[in-house]
Amino acid sequence: MMAMNNKTLRPRASGFNPKSISGLYAWYDAADASTITQATGVSSWADKSGNGRTCSQATGANQPAYVLAGQNGKNVIDFASSTYRMTTSGTAWGLTFANTMFWSFQFPDTAASAATYALFDFNTNRESVFGNATSELRIGVGLTGITPVSRRWYILSIKWSGPFTSYRLNQSAGSTIDAGGTFSNGASTQMYMGFNGGSASIRGYIGECITYDSQLSDARITIVNNYLAKKWGATIA
Repeated sequence: MMAMNNKTLRPRASGFNPKSISGLYAWYDAADASTITQATGVSSWADKSGNGRTCSQATGANQPAYVLAGQNGKNVIDFASSTYRMTTSGTAWGLTFANTMFWSFQFPDTAASAATYALFDFNTNRESVFGNATSELRIGVGLTGITPVSRRWYILSIKWSGPFTSYRLNQSAGSTIDAGGTFSNGASTQMYMGFNGGSASIRGYIGECITYDSQLSDARITIVNNYLAKKWGATIA
């Protein structure tokens, strides 16, 4: 009998890997249980980029929950409580204005109310929030004109470029907003995940966050968006 070739026994790698695009700055993937440390809730979410920008939360009452198979069969981080929040430590985050971010997330059922829900923030002035009187998604200080739907899974990409920042929210083509100098005030030293550094929080699920330290081309943004949409069960229009 002919011996089996060891190469045939190895699983083939398939699909897109965020590391295949240069400049990967940080990568948080809730579907990868090996990156999650749990105490009362999730106390640490390791950065898969290799750059060591781990998100953490030392206070048990503020630790979000880890939900198995929470979206499209994938594990998610649940920031259901207004007190749940995570941050990078110290000076781990040092991006200036030229970068590209991707988020896979879901707003809560109550997102249509007048409350403020924050997905992330950098030093309290480079945030993505939804709510207030506008009921629109805001990036930096610019309004997108889009009202997110409760419990819909979203893929958000943001190409930060100072006063004119482009974004895609489950969209194949980018839209531009006047972000009022967002990311033009110098480097951020800390990222707040699931809240805005204050009382506003997402109170929903986060599945993945991928950040590059440059402004990616539209073609590459589409590649990452499609990867996230397929993985997390979202539809790109």
